[in-house]
Order: sequence, then structure tokens, then C-alpha cells
Amino acid sequence: MMVALKDVKCWADLLEGIESLDDEEAMAEALNFFQKQRRPAHALAINIFAQCVKTVLFTKDRYLSKLRLGGYHYVLLGGECLDGPLRIYGGLEPRPTLLLYHFLALNLYTAYYLLKSAPWYAKPLALLDGPLVFIRSSVMFFSLWLSECKSVTKS
Repeated sequence: MMVALKDVKCWADLLEGIESLDDEEAMAEALNFFQKQRRPAHALAINIFAQCVKTVLFTKDRYLSKLRLGGYHYVLLGGECLDGPLRIYGGLEPRPTLLLYHFLALNLYTAYYLLKSAPWYAKPLALLDGPLVFIRSSVMFFSLWLSECKSVTKS
């Protein structure tokens, strides 16, 4: 919904400079500008974030399930751990670098949480699980990032 509202604002700004909607050349130029500006401006980070959340929430994968648990506790920390993802998803600050920052922070916190919450006899397994969760989540995250970037270049 936030992407749609940003699109409406972008179109309103573009149409402000056009005298008549019958001017095909100006409309084609506005459409071309809109398509080039739209995804990099706000949709890229939101789409990737939404797909990641959906994948992590509805997965049966062992390591992504551990990432889901770590993500729950990451958000419970509050502060920037809650505000940052909400700013991305809400469209207030949909920067891909902020998304990457929170992805890495979430993975580090998940590894820490898995190690901290494991009983003493399971610490070696928890120590191994952290990097495996990171590898599995990286495959998911960067494949979504790549597919989203490919769709941007096709436009």
C-alpha cells in the first residue's frame, strides 16, 4: 500500500508540469521517467523485505526457523532493532543499505541468541548453527535481491 501511495505522489509531481494529458510526447516522457525512478526510489527495499519476512514466517526449513526465532527476539530488543525494520516496511526510509544493515544485524543477533539460549551441553551445536543460519539466510536474501534487481533492469 505504501508503494502505491508513493507512486501516486510521484505521478502527481510528474503531471504537475504537463499542460495537457493529450500531449503524447510529454506523457511518454513522464512514463519513462516514472519507470526509471519508481523501483530504485522506494519499491526495491520494501519488496525484498516483504518477501524475506514472508519466506521466514512460512518456512519449514530448520535454519530459517531459527532465524525466525532470532528475529522475534531481535525485534523485542526495541530501539533501532524495531524502528529500523518498521521504517523500511512502512516506506518511511526504504534504503537498500538500511535493509542490508538490519539483515546482517539480525543474523549476528540470531547467532548470539542461539548460543546464549542453548544449554551447556548443546553449546557446540549452537556454535555451528550460527554460521549455518547465516549461510541459509544469505542464500534466501541475496537471491531475492538479485531477482528484484533483474526485474528493475527489465523495466
